[in-house]
Amino acid sequence: MAERKQSQTLQDQLNLLFSQELFGETERRLVFGSVFLIPNDISRIPSRKRRKGRTRDHPFVVIKYFRETNNIVLCALRTTDLSRKGLITPENVLPGLDKPGVIVLDEQFKIDAQKFVEFNCLGILPEMYIDDLKKMIVEKGWL
Repeated sequence: MAERKQSQTLQDQLNLLFSQELFGETERRLVFGSVFLIPNDISRIPSRKRRKGRTRDHPFVVIKYFRETNNIVLCALRTTDLSRKGLITPENVLPGLDKPGVIVLDEQFKIDAQKFVEFNCLGILPEMYIDDLKKMIVEKGWL
């Protein structure tokens, strides 16, 4: 009986190490301007577009990672609804963003950093968009 308990403890330790390693890899991507696909069931964004019975995930841009205080990530939605106000980005600005879009700064979305392990990272916006985004965020008082 003791061996089984020890093996479960060892498995728990291995799982913990693996999850910490996985989070460490993800955490390196949580930088200003990185874009992640966040499922609609987490972001609560309604979607009329469906693929094979599922709503599509929406891209969000990382604005700030509050690592020292509470591990919360502040994000902004990127939508293809060009009537929204924000930073306009062209199609193919990153792989997977095949339509022009707008990074909406009117609504903040906060999410626990640990959740990002589950999300697909599309990459980091090109420098010219990062510079424009920083200016807009400073004007809003987010940084």
